[in-house]
Amino acid sequence: MKSRTKYITLFFGAFLPCLAQAEAFEDNGTVENVILATNHIIVDGKSYLLPNNVPESNTPTAGPAILQLQPGMFVVFSGHTGAIDTIDSLAIHLRQPTDTTEPKAEDE
Repeated sequence: MKSRTKYITLFFGAFLPCLAQAEAFEDNGTVENVILATNHIIVDGKSYLLPNNVPESNTPTAGPAILQLQPGMFVVFSGHTGAIDTIDSLAIHLRQPTDTTEPKAEDE
């Protein structure tokens, strides 16, 4: 009986981590903040990890995507979930930061 319990425990111990693998996600939104010191970006109020080895998909030879980002840029990205969602692929769709301020009335 102890032998059977031991094998069942080993079986679940070996295969349980396979069940707990991260899920993939896709999202898009406006960059609110870029925190280079910790490789984090904030997109529409949610924090994501963006490693330095992730290139920007539209210009992969331009260096790390995180160094190209600015608040206001619209991005599309995918990655995997975890303690903090990690971005594996990112494309910038609007390079000029969006102006979220009210337009000023021109003097007449």
